[in-house]
Amino acid sequence: MKRYVIKSKARFIISVGIIMIYAMSFFTLVVSARENQNVILVPEYVEKGDTLWNMSQKHAGNMDIREYINRVLEINNLRSSNIKPGELLYFPSFK
Repeated sequence: MKRYVIKSKARFIISVGIIMIYAMSFFTLVVSARENQNVILVPEYVEKGDTLWNMSQKHAGNMDIREYINRVLEINNLRSSNIKPGELLYFPSFK
């Protein structure tokens, strides 16, 4: 069995780092492409009396409403489900 000797530790570490960065970026692109496939963002203004739950029910389709609301919160960079009249929210619509 042939044994390899590392002559330059710095070059070895840099090479391994470049390979790992390339592999992680490729994996990230593949995963994000799968998630964003056939998704359209539908803009909707919040009116008086609207709740995030009621607005989400219009767009969620057969998806679990809690999971859908979590996606809406993430897309709109919201920390809570408190919304105010006049706000513009984006709702994902899956085709």
